[in-house]
Amino acid sequence: MTDLYILQKKGLDRIIRLFNPYVPNKPIAIVKGHLTPIFFINLCNEENRFITISCDKTINVNFLK
Repeated sequence: MTDLYILQKKGLDRIIRLFNPYVPNKPIAIVKGHLTPIFFINLCNEENRFITISCDKTINVNFLK
């Protein structure tokens, strides 16, 4: 398996944006799902997933395709 090179952006708008680091002006994916701002993102390259936690203590596990 190859390593993933993805930039992640979170903010008060509750939306996660994933970017290719070589094309930083257009997101490759936009992920919605949290009801409050997101304060933690962890990308797990080995399992092709990322985990997010929002201010209301909701944990989302998202899989990259």
